[in-house]
Amino acid sequence: MGANGHHHHRIVLTIAGFDPSAGAGVAADLKTIAAHNCNGVAAITALTVQNTQGVLRVEPIESKLLTEMLDALSGDIRISAVKIGMLGSVEICARWWRSSKNCRTFPWCSIQYGAPPAAPRC
Repeated sequence: MGANGHHHHRIVLTIAGFDPSAGAGVAADLKTIAAHNCNGVAAITALTVQNTQGVLRVEPIESKLLTEMLDALSGDIRISAVKIGMLGSVEICARWWRSSKNCRTFPWCSIQYGAPPAAPRC
């Protein structure tokens, strides 16, 4: 417990697509993060049209928008861990790889990559 009487939870950033059925992507990640007594924040890489039966469409966001989301979060929040899901496009993959490899964005945290076998990968 912190000095002000509040619990300090680790903050986990999930970088992934948005599944409107909440079975995968940031929605599922945020539920899992909360179940582990951590606070979750998210940067969305793609919007999907899907349900419990399958993915019908994937619309990646612009990589510049993702960069702006990550800059805003890292400028305000001390992130303890990052979970990477579907990045959505080759451009986003390349941008993330450069950022994570140089450790400029999140130099103090653990980075975990994970995606279901059927998800598009970089």
